[in-house]
Amino acid sequence: MKERETGFSEMNLRDVVNLALLASLRLMIFATGLSAEPRHAVCLLQKPRELGRMFFAMFVVMPALALAMVRTFNLNAAVKIALVTFALSPIPPLMPRRAAKVSVATDYIIGLLVAASLLSIVFVPLAMELLERILGRPLTMSPGAVAKQMLVGVLAPLGAGMIVRHLAQDVAERLTKPVSDIAVSVLVACVTVILVSGRHALAALIGNGTILAITVFVGAGLAVGHLLGSPDAERRSVLAISTSTRHPGLAVAMAQANFPTQKLAGAAVVLCLLAGAVLGTPYMRWVNSKRGARTVRARRV
Repeated sequence: MKERETGFSEMNLRDVVNLALLASLRLMIFATGLSAEPRHAVCLLQKPRELGRMFFAMFVVMPALALAMVRTFNLNAAVKIALVTFALSPIPPLMPRRAAKVSVATDYIIGLLVAASLLSIVFVPLAMELLERILGRPLTMSPGAVAKQMLVGVLAPLGAGMIVRHLAQDVAERLTKPVSDIAVSVLVACVTVILVSGRHALAALIGNGTILAITVFVGAGLAVGHLLGSPDAERRSVLAISTSTRHPGLAVAMAQANFPTQKLAGAAVVLCLLAGAVLGTPYMRWVNSKRGARTVRARRV
């Protein structure tokens, strides 16, 4: 009886953490919408060249790199799955908050988030079909499943925030910081619980080149986004951050739908996300140091 009660309690805790995690991510996107305007959402869609840069960096180069790595290196199967699904996924809800630390181009940040979310609805199913032919095994992810993830997790909370701003700008400005702070606090608590409870799964993946492979992949994402990004320095840095880290929810959903027996795939996705956060920090410091230098030079002129 005790074992059944313990299992039930653990299941409840896992469900609560998952719900809190989803709520925090959506609240974060809502906070982003509170400081955005509708014209920001279509910013990238109105600039084909910028849109092409984003698509090529995120949805062509990175999936090709992931595929090359999984076919070349003898990695854990779960890590291979994580690299591919991570590369196919759009921008994560955390991106706007991180990008705001290196850029004041709010229109580009919001436009990139919206464009990548919309493109993924068409791109992900097509990419899965192409991978099925290349790898010779059945793979699938329906447009409806991707659309649901993007609509509920990104577009709806973003649009809700914009509506609040449109109807009551003063209220939106007062709410932005406290809502964002609450979202971050809940997110940190959830991630801590997930890392502690999943430490054995994460430890099981370490070794056999896993950390090196994920580090190379994430580092390549930063380099690809930076090199292929806009001539504008701030927009280039936003694309670099976006290219190096992706939406973990969609990546895990793809892994579970196509590889249900690979229980460690979710933990591998978490490793990719953590690597993006760790490697992104020195990159952001470097970008901000260059911003500071440009500001000093501009003042002297």
